Amino acid sequence: MASEAPLDRSVKKIRAVFKRLAGKHEDPTSITCFEFVSGMQADPQFEHMTVDEIKEMFFDVAADGVVGEQDYMITEEEFINALTLKHPKSVQQAELKAAFKEFDTDGSGVITAGELRTKLEEQGWKFNDEQFERLTKQADVNGDGNISFEEFVNAFKQDRE
Repeated sequence: MASEAPLDRSVKKIRAVFKRLAGKHEDPTSITCFEFVSGMQADPQFEHMTVDEIKEMFFDVAADGVVGEQDYMITEEEFINALTLKHPKSVQQAELKAAFKEFDTDGSGVITAGELRTKLEEQGWKFNDEQFERLTKQADVNGDGNISFEEFVNAFKQDRE
């Protein structure tokens, strides 16, 4: 079975957030700026964004050229576009945070060698001790025996280059 593309997973998560926000009132087809900002602030994946950045994201897609109330509401499609097309760095950052949390199984804020090995093996990767040590040394830049979020992001970027 082929794994789902990261963008498809992101869109599913974004769609679920929209449904949760829109389901709080009579019109489940759109959300207000207040709902958008509140929803994004409540989601730890977007904690790196300021209120002004979140509002800017909302108004980027809400400015549809229609004067009146419509300008202050966004649909599910606009919501998805706001978080994927117009702000892909925010989505990438959110995906990296979610991936990091998946590896940081004890929630300590760092990935230990044991957590890393367990998660990689669960995903089908096989390493001998020498290979695994080389991998962890490459990711653990400061040599403290743990992989911080910053080190995780840097390792991810190196892997993509």
